[in-house]
This record gives sequence, C-alpha cells and structure tokens, in this order.
Amino acid sequence: RSGGESSVGSRALASASGEKPAGVLLTLPAGVAELFVCSGILWLFLFWGRSVVPAAVVKLVPVAVLIVHVARRAGAGGMRRWMLVGLSLSLLGDLLLTKAVDQFIPGLVSFLMAHLAYIRALQLDGAPWRAGRGVPVVVFGLGMGGLLLPSMEPLMAVAVGAYIVVISVMVWRALARVGHPGVPGTGWMAIGAMLFLSSDTMLAWSRFRADFWGDDLLVIVTYWAAQLFLAAGAVTHRSRP
Repeated sequence: RSGGESSVGSRALASASGEKPAGVLLTLPAGVAELFVCSGILWLFLFWGRSVVPAAVVKLVPVAVLIVHVARRAGAGGMRRWMLVGLSLSLLGDLLLTKAVDQFIPGLVSFLMAHLAYIRALQLDGAPWRAGRGVPVVVFGLGMGGLLLPSMEPLMAVAVGAYIVVISVMVWRALARVGHPGVPGTGWMAIGAMLFLSSDTMLAWSRFRADFWGDDLLVIVTYWAAQLFLAAGAVTHRSRP
C-alpha cells in the first residue's frame, strides 16, 4: 500500500470525526512527546548499530510513555482501564519480540490479548458494529491467512491464524465507531487500528514470506504510530463506567 493511500484514508477518517491526525502528538504533555520521538530515534541507531540489549531496552520506552500518559490523562472508567491493559500487554509483547529475548509465539499471544483488551475498550460506548465496514477487513484477513498459513508449522499456523482473527475484529470495531454521535477520539483510534494492522502485516510478510528493504524501520514506526493514535483517542474519550 502506498503512503499516499494511507494518508488519504487517515484524512478521511479524521474528518469524519472532526479530528486532525497531524496534531496527535499535541495530545502528549510538554516533554513527553519529545521523549516519545527521541527514544524512537535512539532505538533506530542502537538497532542498526547491532547493540542488541540496549536496543531492546530503548524499544520499550515509547509504549511505556504512552502507558503513563493514558494513566494520568484519560478519564476514569472502562476506556482508561482497558486501554492500560492493552498497552501493558503490548509492552510485554515488545519485550518478548526483541532480538535479545526472541520469543515469537509468547509475544504473539501477548499482543493477541492486548487486542482483546482494545476490543473491550472500543465496545464501551455502545456504537453499532456496522457490518459493511468490517467486510474489507475480513477479506484482507482471509487473504493474508491464505498467503501465510499454509507454509507454517501447525502450532505457528494456529497462533498466527488466531491473531489474524483477533486483530481483524479490533480493526473492524475501531472503524465501526467512526462518526458515532457524542463519542470523541473515534477517528484517531480507527487510524491507530489500521496502522497496527499495517505494521503486523509487514512484520508477518518479512518473517514468513520475504524480507524487504526498510522492513524493520517501517514495522516499528507504524507500530509506534498505531499505539500513539490509540492512546490519543483514549485520552480524548469521555469518561464512562
């Protein structure tokens, strides 16, 4: 998918809910946005410099920053609680997937559970599921499964197949909420969900099919952006039980 298509899709989602993706970093307090960005840049230098353990530690910083941000700024209630669960499980998944630890299936399970938490968070406002918005996601998931699963060992195929199902439901749910009356942050969270799917698609393709130039950079940047947009949506969401 080209960067232009992604940008157009992001603007369309944002305009549907009155949000501006370009200002998403502004949801972070002074100093926090700088820490988020600088830690990401430092990770890139450490990763490409083959400093495995320092890179593993620094890689955890951006999501850890978002956990603190959501804990301090999101309104009390279910959205805050389940987003913190999802972010914390993502942080665990980040650790398990670092080159220093390299535990793929446990890391995959951790992220699968994170998406279940995100799905729960995205259900709390009572927005309808809107089946039509889920059709493209389901078709995409079936296509990826058809390309990836047949060549895998049985255990890996089950784990990856289950993950494809869960992340597809999460993206569908995020898209279904866009434009729901009286619920802020839906556009940002939908963009975050689609970035998450993009990141995981590139990761899976690189790991199981064929690597490509810049895959590590594209995977991590889209992943951090995904978590940032999800966190921004949670912070702007109204407090609900």
